[in-house]
Amino acid sequence: IAYLSQELKKGISLRELARKTNIPIGTLHYNLSDVLTKKQSKFLIEKLSDWERGYLLGLFASDGHRYYIAKMGSYRIYFTLNLNEKPIHERLYKILDKSGLAHSTFKPKNINLVRINCISKALYHFLDEYTVYRPKKKGKIWINAKYGLKDFDDWGKQFTYGFIGGYIDGDGYVGKDRN
Repeated sequence: IAYLSQELKKGISLRELARKTNIPIGTLHYNLSDVLTKKQSKFLIEKLSDWERGYLLGLFASDGHRYYIAKMGSYRIYFTLNLNEKPIHERLYKILDKSGLAHSTFKPKNINLVRINCISKALYHFLDEYTVYRPKKKGKIWINAKYGLKDFDDWGKQFTYGFIGGYIDGDGYVGKDRN
């Protein structure tokens, strides 16, 4: 089981592991449930500077999403970023690690994106304190959902700079005018 756990932690999928070892996927899932189960982690916001808090909020407002699964009591947050923007991934990992948040990374096939996931009630409520969900509807389909800001009049200078930096890293572009 230790070997199987190590393989999963390296990023091998359960299905690949089942093929590789000739062990049925159900058996692997049952025996490795402790490794597979993602647990909520503590969000120690006091360990972050105002700039880092603002950056986290800005990146979330531009490229994040949160949802609550009532049946499981699970608060999930994810950031969807361009696969090629490694410095942004590293900065986010550093902030999440500093705050004590466990995180995982998911790379969908055939798409140039990476999703960085967290499970944290405290982070969920921190983000909820500053943002409001504004989905848009096109016919019967909800599209292009974004988060608006609730109140930013009382933000400090460093928090605001962090927010702007995070938002630009997520959705913006800074460069010379090409015209």
